Amino acid sequence: DLLTGLMRAVGAPNPDGIAKQIVDWRDAHGAAPANGGQNTGAAKPVAPPFSDVSQLSQVPGMRPEWVAAAAPLTTVFGNATINPLTAPAAVIGTLPGMTGDRLTAFLSARQLYPTDTARLTALLANAQSFVSVKAPQAVSVRLSALLRDGYSAKADAVIVSLKGDGEPYRVLTWKPSPRQNAL
Repeated sequence: DLLTGLMRAVGAPNPDGIAKQIVDWRDAHGAAPANGGQNTGAAKPVAPPFSDVSQLSQVPGMRPEWVAAAAPLTTVFGNATINPLTAPAAVIGTLPGMTGDRLTAFLSARQLYPTDTARLTALLANAQSFVSVKAPQAVSVRLSALLRDGYSAKADAVIVSLKGDGEPYRVLTWKPSPRQNAL
């Protein structure tokens, strides 16, 4: 349902079919059985998630414009739910059953009651199973630096902080922007 909502939001004409294609492709390219490929009747291993949103372009029937539109709404880090207190409006809009009016009402309520989880999730109706309020482990950040001599640099990164990790954080992705000098 969540993938169907995403495909509907990016303009796919058959969102249910494309969502099924994504799941089928992921399952077909999933992890090999731990027993060397022998069929022992054990349950099929869970397919690993995509390691990059751009991998959606490998799914049969997926159009480049859908992948480009899905990229800012999607992450491969984190978990299967979104945080309704912090998710961008465009992400909330992809949830199953979200209409323009429901999204507007939710965003207004989120502005008025930013920490009232019960009130906000109630506004999501049947999409409640796709949201969960919890401390984020992974965050996306945009960094920029401007030095006095005019040198500037920018980068987008995904950073994770895990309980029990020996490091305070880890950088999962780092995508520098092309260098530009300030005027």
